[in-house]
Amino acid sequence: MKSQTAFTLILLLYYGTVAAQINTPEASPAATISQVFGFSSVTIEYNRPQLKGRDMFADLTREGEVWRTGANMSTRLTVVEDILIEGKNLSAGKYSIYSIPGKKEWTIIINNKIQWGTIYNQEEDFMRITVPTKISSEKSESFTFYFTNVTEESATLGFTWENTKVEMDLKAPVHEKVLAQIKEVMGDESTATDGDFYAASDYYLLKSLDAKKALKWANTFVENQSDKYWGYRLQARALAANDKYDEAIIAATKSTELATEAGNMDYVHLNNKSIADWQMK
Repeated sequence: MKSQTAFTLILLLYYGTVAAQINTPEASPAATISQVFGFSSVTIEYNRPQLKGRDMFADLTREGEVWRTGANMSTRLTVVEDILIEGKNLSAGKYSIYSIPGKKEWTIIINNKIQWGTIYNQEEDFMRITVPTKISSEKSESFTFYFTNVTEESATLGFTWENTKVEMDLKAPVHEKVLAQIKEVMGDESTATDGDFYAASDYYLLKSLDAKKALKWANTFVENQSDKYWGYRLQARALAANDKYDEAIIAATKSTELATEAGNMDYVHLNNKSIADWQMK
């Protein structure tokens, strides 16, 4: 009897060891997607369930009930700096994303707790937002997060499954931060670097702000960096913004000469186009 028991134990240990060595693919593969915009970045870590012939609403989510917005662990959202999501302030940090599916609209839940996805505590909610349901013409077999409409200060975060799409607008307060930096750095120009003069002038021109200040900073950059074709290009733009088109053409021509010597034909084409436009003024 003792030998039979020992033999059985040996078999259990053997097959247990063999079974532990068998690896199979995840039913809901892990995925990570990240997007930088402005001074912030947003990262989503999640697991992607598959339809496998099932109906999303009937078999995999429940309309009007909290869903983990993925599979396995709760879907993780990491925000590097404060942003706005659908106009609401979302502080930098790490969160989980839950949702309440609906045929006409979805409630997106940003929750403070990261844990196994089916464990949800409403008291840990950071915010809730409601967005309309969109219908996709393309069927998505795998649950998928995505970013689109990315600009320097905004982006759209969405997810799609089956023929359903849900999208949220993200915004970063870039303009306010850049203006604050310029005010701080350029308030005492004696401590500003040539790069600061260039950046401040360029930003003012891009945003159609104080053209006189932009020209003053561009002139300072050119005085200090008289061999840089991009400096003369900046100066030309600043002169044109102040309606000094003849002087802008002279600066653009100098930029073209230096850019040609440096082999940068992109600047040559930009300057030629600007010169043609300014000659019509």
